[in-house]
Amino acid sequence: MPISPIILGNISKEKCNIVYAYIDTLKSTDKINKSKKNLETYMKLLDKYEAEHNDLIKNFDNEASTLELPNSYKSAFLNGFRKSQIEVHDIVNDFFKVEKDSCSKYNDLLNFMLSIQGTYTVQGNQILFKTNYTLNKYNEYINDIQQLSQKEADIQNSIKENQKLKRDKLINQINLNNK
Repeated sequence: MPISPIILGNISKEKCNIVYAYIDTLKSTDKINKSKKNLETYMKLLDKYEAEHNDLIKNFDNEASTLELPNSYKSAFLNGFRKSQIEVHDIVNDFFKVEKDSCSKYNDLLNFMLSIQGTYTVQGNQILFKTNYTLNKYNEYINDIQQLSQKEADIQNSIKENQKLKRDKLINQINLNNK
């Protein structure tokens, strides 16, 4: 069972709430600290969603084991479920790891911006730095965050593709059985 689309949707929604109006966030220490607090809340939600996902898998396996089915059906069903879990386990773990790494890197960026408060200005949608060092350091953080965002997008695409392949395989099997 792949990660729930509801969990993905909730994670995406919460993440958008955190990074929305990023430039505006950097205008004051209070706004940066509020963003850090929101990020902390999001990290707790990630932990909660990860635990819920793991519990869902564990509970489903346990409950499915108690189904009153002929042993051959139950065995085939459980083996199929477990095989599916093995296939997506690494993808789901990677997703949560990348999300947490992104949050950590974004938090590092906010800490950096707090540490250089007063040495940069925000004009419109631009941040102007007084030194090349702070500009380069900021760009390093942004580059790291962009790379993690690309990994996140790749993982989400992989999850969606995996779901599509499984759905197509099931539809093909149903069509074969109906012939």
